[in-house]
Amino acid sequence: MKNKSNQYGNISKDGNNKSFRSKMSGSIFGFYLSTIVLLSILVVAIVIFVPLNIMEMIFLLNLFALIDSVLLYLILRAKRTLYTLKRNEIEIYGAMGTKSISYDEIESVKKSAIPSGLRLYGSTFLGGWYYLPGIGKTWVSMTNFTDGVLISTREEGKYLITPKEPERFIFAINDRLLNISSGGV
Repeated sequence: MKNKSNQYGNISKDGNNKSFRSKMSGSIFGFYLSTIVLLSILVVAIVIFVPLNIMEMIFLLNLFALIDSVLLYLILRAKRTLYTLKRNEIEIYGAMGTKSISYDEIESVKKSAIPSGLRLYGSTFLGGWYYLPGIGKTWVSMTNFTDGVLISTREEGKYLITPKEPERFIFAINDRLLNISSGGV
């Protein structure tokens, strides 16, 4: 795999694939990290100040360890969010899983503000299904609050993602769509 580094960050190319990274917001990272720290302090305080038998203490420690592990996993997965333009589809690898969007289904790709909305499904604000005012039901995979790209499709709906370099990402998708419509690859 070849890696190019430019003023916007890293873009990797592997044959026909182009991958765009995302930039994780310091406030999102800080929120999750501080939550892990606060939960750890809470469990220590409970163990010290609340009389527990050994089974209750083991249960409590395992429960908090599981919660902290899930939060740490979300941080690591969010930091590795990647948007890959493949031969026939866009693959979105984010905190809430991996989604694919076929180029044949894309109606439009445009830069978008990150609106606040109502979460319909998902356990974090890093991703999942949201209802966004003025946009409707949208699958969101975000790592910051500034670099939104809205992809509208014919059947699957809308996707809001946050690549580090939204203009280059949009250009690359439009280039792929142009090549596909003109018979190229």
